[in-house]
Amino acid sequence: MNPWDPRAPKMPKCAQEAGYWHTHGDHSDARGNRSTRGRDAYDSNNFSDADKNAARAGLVDDPDYRGYVGTPSDGHKGYRAKTNTVYRL
Repeated sequence: MNPWDPRAPKMPKCAQEAGYWHTHGDHSDARGNRSTRGRDAYDSNNFSDADKNAARAGLVDDPDYRGYVGTPSDGHKGYRAKTNTVYRL
């Protein structure tokens, strides 16, 4: 399922979305060139403000809505929108 692609399969009517998952690309500089973790212009190992806002938007339908991200060098993380909490998976 992909809410941004109208051609993607739709969620069954009997289901409820409880969260979303995505990955961040490798560390890169402001021009998009691959870089080291220390020179990463996008803080790729953490949820962005847009990521957190997407999870907060889900609170309308689910009071425990969560976001999940796979990072380039810091594993997988979860974000609980209700409490503004980031945690490791």
